[in-house]
Amino acid sequence: DVIIPTTTLMVVTSTLTNNSWAVISDCQDAPDAQLFRVTKSNAAQNSISFTRDNADAIRSRNIRMQDNPQIRLAFVDTFYVADTGRKTQQGHAIYALYRQRNNTAPEELVEGIEFLRIQYGEVIARQRVQYVNASDLVTMPHVKSLRVGVLTTSTTAALSQDDTNSYSLPGALLRTDHYRADGLRYLRKTFITTIQLKTNI
Repeated sequence: DVIIPTTTLMVVTSTLTNNSWAVISDCQDAPDAQLFRVTKSNAAQNSISFTRDNADAIRSRNIRMQDNPQIRLAFVDTFYVADTGRKTQQGHAIYALYRQRNNTAPEELVEGIEFLRIQYGEVIARQRVQYVNASDLVTMPHVKSLRVGVLTTSTTAALSQDDTNSYSLPGALLRTDHYRADGLRYLRKTFITTIQLKTNI
């Protein structure tokens, strides 16, 4: 439950429905902005019910807000790699990077993406940052950056012999002939970038 000390509640969007994502904040104390999944709202009773999703469990949380808290619809983008259903001229599957926003239909973003890998930049002792996989993440609020890597591939076979190179992505070393039984004569290249996060949610 979100406990609000006054009768003033500003719901900035009218599209908040059950299971949609929302952000609530009093716009004064940024660290108390929280991301929630809506379960029930009742402005007349000065109370709104949410559940907060985290890495460990879905749990309820009480948050005290100052005057005039605001609730806004949050856009949650999920990025993943999947088979497009299309084939190359050589008959091999074409993979792509997809994005799904909230509960809308997935959108294909970039063709020719075989792998997507992400590591979390977690601040540890003495303000040092270590990049870890999601399974090794200790405290999500301590994450200040993301290291994102993709392995791209051509859609036309261009090599005269099988590709047996190893490709380094965040938290993984991939050797083509170890994860594919075919499609070994395509050009491949990795792209890696680090994204700084500017949020207290």
